Amino acid sequence: MSEELLQRNLVKNPEKIGRWDFYNIGATTVKALKEYGIIRNVNYGDVEKKKVDGLIVQKKNVIAVIEYKKPSEFKTAEQKKKAIKQESKKTKKAMKRGEKLQKHIKPLCMESLE
Repeated sequence: MSEELLQRNLVKNPEKIGRWDFYNIGATTVKALKEYGIIRNVNYGDVEKKKVDGLIVQKKNVIAVIEYKKPSEFKTAEQKKKAIKQESKKTKKAMKRGEKLQKHIKPLCMESLE
């Protein structure tokens, strides 16, 4: 059970980005998102135990997985490569087989402006 989803009333009243639902979370596992019907009820494997910082969803289909990084953890090319690889795994699992969007979406990387 996710206290975060309940306390912030995100199950019935998510934030919106246009027609998409936006979940700015960090303390909620993928498994809890699935159990509350926010994302599709499929087997996400080991990713179910992970917590994501944010999610953009449309009709239970994951559009984007958001991961926040401190600027100090995202400076070098190696740090960026590692972060993108780590989050690509979560994104691919969350978007699961059969999604038309999956083959068109590539990891997006936003660098902080310091």
